[in-house]
Amino acid sequence: MDFLNDLLGFVEAVVLGVFRFIAMLLAWSVAQIASIPWGALSYLPVWKVMFISTITALLLIFVYRMVWAFWEAGEKMLAAFIILTTVFIRSLPIIIIAGLVAAMGAWVVNNVNF
Repeated sequence: MDFLNDLLGFVEAVVLGVFRFIAMLLAWSVAQIASIPWGALSYLPVWKVMFISTITALLLIFVYRMVWAFWEAGEKMLAAFIILTTVFIRSLPIIIIAGLVAAMGAWVVNNVNF
């Protein structure tokens, strides 16, 4: 049992580390996007405004791809949750029958003498 607890603790630590790394990358990326001089576009030369417009278009493409990936993952998670719930509901009669068989077996062992 200790091995299982250690293994689950290790898996939890790895998953937590991955999510912390992703959060760090996301914070860094947002800081880089915020460092673009969005408010100074009217004071910049035309070539810099065109460059920032190109960067903005690329950012929109990347954000769209990210949102689409999260959308698809959300759909798959919802489908998996529905399948899991369906399996639980379908297994309820089997669980009830198993409990009744165990209860009957315990009653026979405790009350019937040959």
